[in-house]
Amino acid sequence: MARPNMVGTGKPTHPLAPKYKRRRQRGDDTESEWSEDSAEWDDAEGIELVINQQLRAFKKWRRAKRLALRSKKTWARLRHRGAVAMQTQIRAYHARRELEKRKSKLVQDTRVNAAIKIQRLYKGRFARRSWLRYRWALKMTVRSLEDRWLTVVTLRRVRRRAKEDAAARKLQSFAHFVTAKHFFSILRAKLHARELKLV
Repeated sequence: MARPNMVGTGKPTHPLAPKYKRRRQRGDDTESEWSEDSAEWDDAEGIELVINQQLRAFKKWRRAKRLALRSKKTWARLRHRGAVAMQTQIRAYHARRELEKRKSKLVQDTRVNAAIKIQRLYKGRFARRSWLRYRWALKMTVRSLEDRWLTVVTLRRVRRRAKEDAAARKLQSFAHFVTAKHFFSILRAKLHARELKLV
């Protein structure tokens, strides 16, 4: 049997053609695609094709809905994981910031205190000069702090090296002791053997 044709074209158009599908998905009327002049509209094959197409569309919609539900759950899970990871990153960042703050607290406090003291000290008529003095004093304060920090670090290094040297010396002396002990035991064995030979 002949398939339904579009008016004026003479070309057979399958009901599952892309244009027809798009119209069906948009929810338009199906009859807008077919003219009333189509004699084959009432044909058994045409009706069967339309029914099959509708059934296929329903199955497709049902599968899409199922997949959408599944993907919705998946996306929710992924979103939750992402949120957890982000929270962990944020916590780590804040922890690092807190550590840095604690490290630089001494410097910051000293800087602020020095700035306040210098401002109080040089507050007066000579604004420009006092500002230059303030800057110089602040620079000196910071430099002295840095020097102090370097001194502390150097002292720590010196102490660590001294400890390491002491440990090495201890180990060396212990090694000497062990060697001497072995030496004396060998000597004793030799003397004993000689005594046995003499006897």
